[in-house]
Amino acid sequence: MLNCRVSFPTATLSLGTRLKPKHMPPQQAFPEPQNLVATARAIALSPKVNMSQPRIVVITRGPESTVLVSSTDSDNVKMYKVTPVPDGEIVDTNGAGDAFAGGFLGALVVGKNLDDCVEVGHKMGAMCVQMVGPQFKWPKVQVL
Repeated sequence: MLNCRVSFPTATLSLGTRLKPKHMPPQQAFPEPQNLVATARAIALSPKVNMSQPRIVVITRGPESTVLVSSTDSDNVKMYKVTPVPDGEIVDTNGAGDAFAGGFLGALVVGKNLDDCVEVGHKMGAMCVQMVGPQFKWPKVQVL
């Protein structure tokens, strides 16, 4: 679970999965903890030491749309539809969020835009759920 305190004052990027109010620390007060868009926006706009770069918040929600909010344009919340993996092909969801994060960060490191980063993250998460445990099919698939 994403702990809302992940938004450290120096964090430029916060990646997490769907939030559940019971997992939030009591000292973190969000106006609408069950509204992921409002929560992502609140995290994006929380105080930050290095203001030279925007804070990007990405929240995945399994098969539901992924939420992305940037502190530079917090009113422009982006929702990315997830291409569903057929139920019969889902073997194990363990590690899917980590696979998303790895794909997202890998794409970011090679200079892809945020839309492409989310797309690569979705592809990696989809591949992961089709195997037992956090692993990928062989031979490797080109995702970038």
